[in-house]
Amino acid sequence: MLMIGITFPYMNHQQVELRYLWLSGEFNLSLLLLCVLIIGVVIGFIGNFWALVKCRSKLSQSRRKTKNLVPNS
Repeated sequence: MLMIGITFPYMNHQQVELRYLWLSGEFNLSLLLLCVLIIGVVIGFIGNFWALVKCRSKLSQSRRKTKNLVPNS
């Protein structure tokens, strides 16, 4: 992975044109791909974090319901 991380920007230094909504211009291909990768990782992390919070909330609710159903000895 380190070898790819070093050689990819070196071998792909050409400029590409990007036009999307308000963003337009010429960007370095490797930097553009790096930005897209980082954005994807952040979105994935947020989605997984949100799912984890929901699961923990449901688990907590289930534990409270179970505790109320089981009589104390």
